Amino acid sequence: MALRLPIRFPIDIIRIELQRYVKECAATLVDIPDAVTYLVTPFNVENNIDELKYLLNWSPATLSVALTFLNVPYVQSPLVAQFAIRTLRKFSPEAVVFYLPQLVQCLRHDHRGLLKRFLLNISKRSVMFAHQLIWTLRTEMIPSDYEETEHLKPADMEISSLCESLNAEVFKILDERQLALYEEEFGFFDQLNKISGDLIPVEKESRTMRLQEAMAIISTTANLYPPTDTRYQIIDFEPKGCITLKSAKKVPILVPFVVKERPRGLDIGQEFSEREKQVYAMTLPEVRNLIFKMGDDCRQDQLALQIISMFKQIFKRLELPLYLYPYRVITTGRDMGIIECVPNSKSRHDLGGVTEGDLYDYFIKKYGHENTIEFQQARKNFIESMAAYSVVSYILNIKDRHNGNLLVDEDGHLIHIDFGFIFDIAPGGNYGIEVRVPFKLTYEMLLLMGENVSKEKQQQAKQQSMIPTQNVSLSMDPSAHSVGFDVAEPIQAQDHSEPFNLFVDLVVRGFLASRDHMDSIVSIVEVMLQSELPCFKQDAIKNLKARFCADKPEKEAARFIREKVTASYQNIWSVVYDKYQQKFEGVMC
Repeated sequence: MALRLPIRFPIDIIRIELQRYVKECAATLVDIPDAVTYLVTPFNVENNIDELKYLLNWSPATLSVALTFLNVPYVQSPLVAQFAIRTLRKFSPEAVVFYLPQLVQCLRHDHRGLLKRFLLNISKRSVMFAHQLIWTLRTEMIPSDYEETEHLKPADMEISSLCESLNAEVFKILDERQLALYEEEFGFFDQLNKISGDLIPVEKESRTMRLQEAMAIISTTANLYPPTDTRYQIIDFEPKGCITLKSAKKVPILVPFVVKERPRGLDIGQEFSEREKQVYAMTLPEVRNLIFKMGDDCRQDQLALQIISMFKQIFKRLELPLYLYPYRVITTGRDMGIIECVPNSKSRHDLGGVTEGDLYDYFIKKYGHENTIEFQQARKNFIESMAAYSVVSYILNIKDRHNGNLLVDEDGHLIHIDFGFIFDIAPGGNYGIEVRVPFKLTYEMLLLMGENVSKEKQQQAKQQSMIPTQNVSLSMDPSAHSVGFDVAEPIQAQDHSEPFNLFVDLVVRGFLASRDHMDSIVSIVEVMLQSELPCFKQDAIKNLKARFCADKPEKEAARFIREKVTASYQNIWSVVYDKYQQKFEGVMC
């Protein structure tokens, strides 16, 4: 209980006292994994205190703690590094693979080779892990024919060299069967990437036809699986369903794969038992649409969705009725990636083309009158997803939330996609329209939640959608200034509808739950700072912790996030941004 006090009461004196106590009683606390972070501090590591010797017998901690300890300044201690590797060994390959982007970044500090040996050992045992490691290494490796060398930094060259070395060693430890599985999987997907590249000089009107012709002569083999989701096996794909997508320079392609879930617990290429064959035969196939992108750095999307997956697990563990759909993204090379499509969903932009009116009108048309069970369930789904994504959008500072990046699925859930602007960047930079908005909460969203709102602000925004903002300097962190246009008084439950009050309650509960796991989320972001992704600026971690309201007790944090709901409520700048996107990009609003 004492170890959780700093979460509820983030006061320096409590943390300092706990650090002193753990240091003094280290010998008696080795069976408490959570206590290790109070012993392993930057000061204790730098001074190499004698009590670090107890790490040799300390109970393994969590994967996020292991990541932290494999990063500077902690990894400089051999005892801390050994403890981190021992912690990693406690987990299955399926658990460790989730953190591969961070583990590869930690190779920068692996001067003793402990992490490299761990990755090689686990790759030898698991074909799935070996393949995912190779994809991750290829992402950081700079090909000899790479054209955009002027954008490379010394950090890029450093990690590329380390990844090339480890990649070569991975192939040395693979046996003949494992190499055959590698060639089968990577050969197939490299073909698809080549097709995407070959379509660049083709006239736009002919690209889809040429794509379908090329796909018609490719065949699947027995052990293929979608790199985005190793639980499934590819049965076939639909050449006639393949299409090319719009892009300024490259040619992304969409391929519909027919897949079946493999029996659980089996590695890639592992033989089925007779019982497993029977179960597999009875498993119904399903279609998974994958988008193959070339020329785009998908690492930011991958990181955002990785963190969204963590939020989903937090909410699930606490049985909070909050819905997130972290679709899968995997980077497969330098500026290459595969993106899983969200099934049974349409963007808000596309809905505008099939239904006149707002979201409320769409829900009425699709699910029936407001009093029907179907409508009520769909609205509940909308609220639970809206609340979850509001928390995530604020904490990760997700921007570019136009209607092309918001999906609505068949059950009424709202789902966010495309995370090219997160943390410290936004369209327009420091002068961007969206930096004034904690998260999107517009007229039509409020109307669907039963709010008595008018279109007055929306009409006002339409008239002012060309307001110049280049002379207004704003912090990239929306928690740093008063957000909004005519910000309302703090929200009072009696002034609002029951569905909206449910939304606010879920936002507060989700925010407070995520605060309890702030260190885990911060740790994976902190490791990725070394990648120098464009989404990170100088104060990225400071701003992230500020959005978590890290230095305030729970009661103040609840008030803090309620203020963000107030600031977002029918915020005119959300509408201005939608109108801008409509005028210049053709995205309906």
